Amino acid sequence: MHMHTVHTDMYTHKFMCEKRPIYLCVCVNVYLMYIFCSCYLMIFLQCL
Repeated sequence: MHMHTVHTDMYTHKFMCEKRPIYLCVCVNVYLMYIFCSCYLMIFLQCL
């Protein structure tokens, strides 16, 4: 399923933007025995 409602041209006219993924991981030590880690993928736009 493709969404064609987003126009990428509006970023290139004013400035150059670049998508960069960031993995945010949170680890929790449960009962001092188990280490539970959950990672989240965050994508932000780095603009020049």
